[in-house]
Amino acid sequence: MVYATKHLPEPSKLMTIEARAQITKIIMKLLDEWALPTSTQLNLLGLRETSRNMLTRYHKLDSIIPYDQDKLERIGILLAIYKNLYDLYPENKELRHHWLISKNTLLDNQRPIDIMTEKGLFGMAHIMRFLDLQMVQ
Repeated sequence: MVYATKHLPEPSKLMTIEARAQITKIIMKLLDEWALPTSTQLNLLGLRETSRNMLTRYHKLDSIIPYDQDKLERIGILLAIYKNLYDLYPENKELRHHWLISKNTLLDNQRPIDIMTEKGLFGMAHIMRFLDLQMVQ
């Protein structure tokens, strides 16, 4: 998924349909790579459980993620988490894929994905900051 870091549009261009289509494609690849259940994907994107149809449309690229502050913040955090995991474990694809769903002693033996889904945007930001700190140690 190095594709993501090379093909992200500039933040000033996020208003364009083309840029959001590109981000939709990248974020769907990321979610596929993490192999998260549909309900978890919906939660991370800030979609209701009844929005499964919309998630399917995003995956098929029949629809693009809207220019919405909440959605763009969530996507930015997910991309930062992905990038940090890649930077921390560049040679260990398996660990990068399972880190979110594995208990972590530094997080009180909780799974990062549980923190992210239970606490929403704040939990996602917490995990992003946690990984940021791991990068500097």
